[in-house]
Parts: sequence; structure tokens; C-alpha cells
Amino acid sequence: MDLIEARAAATQCLLDNDCIPVGMEQFPASEMSQMEYIKKMLDNCDYYILILGGKYGSLDADGIGFTEKEYDYAVAQKIPIMSFVYDRPEDLPNKFCETTDILREKFKRFREKVCSGRLVKFHSDNGTLKANIVTSIHHCIKDFPAVGWVRGDSVSVLENFNAELLRSMKKFQSAQEAIGCEIAEQKKMTEEKLQQLEKKVDNIPRAGIHVEDMVNEAEAPIVQGIFNAYLSGANTKEICEWLNAQQGSSRKWLRREIDYILMNERYAGNAIFQKKYTTAEMPRTVKRNHGERAMYYVSDSNVPIIPQDVFDCAQELRKRRTVSRSEKPKVYSGKIQCSCGSRCRAKTSNQIWYWSCVVHEEQRNACPVKQVPEETINAAFCRLYYKLKHHGDPIFAQMLSNLQKVRYSRMLWSEDVISLNKKISDTLSQAQFLAQLQQAGGVDPDTFISSNNKLSEQLRRLKQEKARLLDTDSDNLADRTRDLMDALEDGPDFLDSFDAELFDALVEKIIVDSNERLRFRLKNGLELLEQIERTKR
Repeated sequence: MDLIEARAAATQCLLDNDCIPVGMEQFPASEMSQMEYIKKMLDNCDYYILILGGKYGSLDADGIGFTEKEYDYAVAQKIPIMSFVYDRPEDLPNKFCETTDILREKFKRFREKVCSGRLVKFHSDNGTLKANIVTSIHHCIKDFPAVGWVRGDSVSVLENFNAELLRSMKKFQSAQEAIGCEIAEQKKMTEEKLQQLEKKVDNIPRAGIHVEDMVNEAEAPIVQGIFNAYLSGANTKEICEWLNAQQGSSRKWLRREIDYILMNERYAGNAIFQKKYTTAEMPRTVKRNHGERAMYYVSDSNVPIIPQDVFDCAQELRKRRTVSRSEKPKVYSGKIQCSCGSRCRAKTSNQIWYWSCVVHEEQRNACPVKQVPEETINAAFCRLYYKLKHHGDPIFAQMLSNLQKVRYSRMLWSEDVISLNKKISDTLSQAQFLAQLQQAGGVDPDTFISSNNKLSEQLRRLKQEKARLLDTDSDNLADRTRDLMDALEDGPDFLDSFDAELFDALVEKIIVDSNERLRFRLKNGLELLEQIERTKR
């Protein structure tokens, strides 16, 4: 095949991506043989691109084509090769194919050689060829970074470059020493605090600490009354109302304050040390201890207000009531929302659970959406699942196709991505140049380590930025869509009853659209409507 147009397209792609192409068009008149000149040019190239159409090409004196010799030499010199082969050469017009049996056989063997053992991109037109070259050159530069061409005037700045590397190394060493000193100081302070705490704990007498003036005589009866009321069957809300009625407007009790008193071990004369701790890292903050530090339980640390057995009974009662409250439905918690924007909360009536808009509960005229029985929501989800299981594949497949097209277009033509690819390539070239300098003795080991770390960090940031550009919402949606399809594929054909695990895998939120319908928002953002089938009681 006459590859004039193909070579022109390839040349333009390389120039657009800041590469310098060298081909047969650049061969000058010289006393040097053609193959000798080809080898010389290949020795100075970073990559080798082969475009194979329908012809074998010109032959050398030994009967082997120059193109095949080029290819074999590039393989022998371990030059990264990108091969682009015309898909169906037998469909080309006769003028673009070899006319003799010998050349056709040579072409066939050479094509088989190229297509075996190496990655090859096939094309049927110049447009596809250009797209293949753009994507391949980016991957090749990333996987096989090379030195590239250096301007002559840039060589003169080598001394300045080394001086800058040395200055950067000194700054890095100074910062490292400062950080090391700060870490050592923080470690020392932490060890001292732990030693002080251990001494305090060790010095606590076995009989406990009894400080008579720790008891507030005015507040003690209130605490005792709270425990007595709680053990008599009153809940925290009722205790709050009782206390507020007694004290008038001078003091307003809250339910969380009652909870705090009921579970505070100090009212029984005991103490737990190190419920909170201060972090060793800067800036220091006070955090609640959830097991990060050791806690110490000390009996008889202060004068008790209530007996230990009363306190223990209150704790047992709190556990029982907590278990009772846990029977409240959890699968929908935080996932049901009213169309007015308010959340829906669970409530029970006659042992039936409902989900009701908080705005509607407070003022019915503000929101007309009525409460929805939980069993109605369960039934609606089962109907939705059946539809998705048996009819959802075409919808999800089309979504994936559209999202894939968006991503491919972004990778291929996004100016931001192309610019980052260039920066990544430049950074890799700098790192390779630095390694060559170090091997040649041009930089000392410390300077090399410091500068190489800086380049590695720069490369990491560039790759993160590229990943951020490519990992957009559309990519996340594609992943979530595949997860939905997997969950549906593994699920049963029909749900006899509500399945909480499947619901959690498929649905992100439920919006009570109106008194007649629910809107299910799936994990990939797709929203589907289901009717509310209310049962008259």
C-alpha cells in the first residue's frame, strides 16, 4: 500500500504530541549505505513506529526488505516498538499490493512476524490510525520513558542545575532535622505524661479515696430522686417533666442530662480515669477515649450518693430498655425522605410501624404527605426488584455504553489530560537524566537522593491529578452500575418477602413523592417510581 497519506497522518500526530519524527523522507544523499544510515538513525531514536499496509517494500542486495531489516534491528536494540497494521490487506486495490508471488510470500511472512509476540494495533482507515497512534504514544512514553532531545543551549545550564540540586538538598536536610527534633520532643512529653499517670494510679490506696466535701448536699437528693424514679418505671422524658415542674423556670432539665446521671459511676463512689486524652501530635486536641488509651477503674474513689446495688439495677434496666428500643426498624433509618425535603422517622401504632414526615407531624397543613406503613414500602421494593431483575439489563447496558463513550472521549481529546501526559513525560525524562548523571559521577549520592525524591513527589502529584480528572462522577456511576448489575444477577428471580441485604445493595434513598407513589433512588443515581398501595383498615 502506498503509505504517503498514512505517514503524513502519523507525522502530524507525533508533532502534535511534541515528538520529533524521523522517516525515510529525511534520508539525505550520502556515501553511507542505506542500511548503515538506517541503523545510525535508529540508534538515536527513543521509539520505533511501524506502519504496515499491503506491500513488502524495497529490497536490499541480499533480498530482504529494508523495512524488515529496520524492524529486526529495532528488536535487536530493544527499542520500544509500536506496530500499526492494516486490518485486511487482501481487500486493497491491486496497485497497493505486491504483484509477484515472491514478494507476496515475503510480505505474508513479515506480517506474521510483526503480529506474533507483540502488541499490534489494527486499522482500516487513516482516522483510526491517528487515534491508535495518539493513545499508543502516550502509553509508550509512560511505560518506557526515554531521554528525548535536549537543546544545545540547555547543556550550558548544567552547572546551575547541579547548584540548585545542592541547595535543595541542604533545605531538605534542614527540614528533616527540624522534624526529627519535634518528633523526639513530642515522644519525650508523651512518655513523661504516661509516667505521671502511672504514678497517680499506683498511689491510689486500696481502700479508696474518701473526700467528705465532694458531696453536694443540695444536689444529692435530686440524684437520688432520679434513680428512684427510674427504677420505679419512669423514663427519662417523664423524669425531665417531673424535675422541670418542681423547679419552675429556674432550671430546665434535658433528657441527655438524665442519661448522663444514670450511667455516671461516680454517684456510686467509683471512678474511671482517662475517659478523655490529649493527642501527642501537633496541634494537640482532646479526644474521647474509645480504646486508644488504657482506662483505669477505681473503686471507692469518692463518697457515694447512692448505693452500689441501686446503681447496678439502674444499669441493668437501661440495657433492657435499650434492647427494646432496638426493635425499631433500622434498614430504612436515614434513607427515607419526604418530597418537602424533610426526613421521615419511624413511629408505631397498634404494633404496626409507619414512616412519617416530621413536618407533617408538627403541622399537617405545611406538608400534605401522610405516613406510609413500612409493609407498604417493603411491598413496593419487592415489585421494583422484580422489574429490575427481569427488565433492567438493557437500561444499565445503555448507561454503561454512554458513560464509556464519555470517558474515552475525555482520555483521547481532553486538553487537560494531554497536558498532564506531557508533564508526566517531562518529569520521567528529568528523573532518567538525573539517574544518568549519578551513574556518570556528575552528582553526589545525597544530592541525587534529595532531587530524586522531589521528582518522585512531583510525579505522584501529577498522576493523582490525572486520576482525578479521569475518575469523574461518570466513572463512579459506571462502577456503581456494575455493582447493581452484579447484585441483581446474584439475587433470586422473585422476592417472597422483603430482603434487607438486597435493599441495602441496590437503593440509596427513598423519597415519598406523594400520597400515591414512592421514588426509589438507586446507588447509581437512577430514580424509579412505584405506586403506594394503601390498605384500608
